[in-house]
Amino acid sequence: MKNSVVVINPKDNVGVVIKDIRKDETVIGGVSSTIRAVDDIPKNHKIALVDIPAGSPIIKYGEKIGFAGEMIAAGRWVHTHNLKVEDT
Repeated sequence: MKNSVVVINPKDNVGVVIKDIRKDETVIGGVSSTIRAVDDIPKNHKIALVDIPAGSPIIKYGEKIGFAGEMIAAGRWVHTHNLKVEDT
């Protein structure tokens, strides 16, 4: 089986899927060896690698890119519907 998620930094709590992922599909790669997708996730979008509590930082490429707008379970699609960007 080939990897289906890219994780750049060990601090990351999200990874980027490199192909379309279907709900209940096993995603391979990243910090954890496997994770079950909770949602359909389009190619090049983010998947939560671990449970991320509401208000916690979303970390991608070792950098904070925003905050969880709600509890995001491992395997969920992380996108504008559940990610809040910090106001500048």
